[in-house]
Amino acid sequence: MARACVERLRHALGFAREWGWAGVDATRGARLPRRQKRERVLVDVELELLFTNLNRTAHPHTRRAARTLAATGLRVAEVCRLRGNDLDERRGRVWIAKAKAGPRWAPVGASMLEQLVSWRIDTGFLFRTKSGRPLDPRTLRRALARASALAGIEKVVPHHLRHTFASRALLAGVPVHVVAALLGHSCPTVTLRTYAHVIGGDVSEAADRIAGDLLGLLTGKVGA
Repeated sequence: MARACVERLRHALGFAREWGWAGVDATRGARLPRRQKRERVLVDVELELLFTNLNRTAHPHTRRAARTLAATGLRVAEVCRLRGNDLDERRGRVWIAKAKAGPRWAPVGASMLEQLVSWRIDTGFLFRTKSGRPLDPRTLRRALARASALAGIEKVVPHHLRHTFASRALLAGVPVHVVAALLGHSCPTVTLRTYAHVIGGDVSEAADRIAGDLLGLLTGKVGA
């Protein structure tokens, strides 16, 4: 909104200067806020096609890492560095030693943790190479790119899976502060700024639904 206002004002002042109504462009040097890029959200059919091809073409550790990304909303680096001893089976969470906002416990839910436990071999990295090193995020990126090409859909990158998780959670009515905790955001403000378009659409739909219900209730009760 702020960017649009400055750009319109700059355009209007340009005309004013041409006609001699203004001598100085007051917007010159104004710092515009960065455009918020709308990340891609995968729909059900895209997810099904993607993982069908990923299961056919990728190494088990790579496709398991992709599944973890999609079902938890963790960052790709966080998933790739998960260790067998990072799993808290009792509380349904995993320890992220090198998180962006500092070390944290990330809730992943009982069903996802059950999957992670079933994949655990020892206390080393859950998703790893033959030499025992952690799965390289670039390997996962290449696997997703190949699977999306075979599926005939637009290229998918790891962050798309994280964004899809967050968007679906918000649209399902999960509170913003809870989604922020799941994603590892430093505060809910970051989540609000990143997913404003998702939340805004949901609010509009809610307002329409509530207004419709109330107008239906009030029909005949009050004058038009």
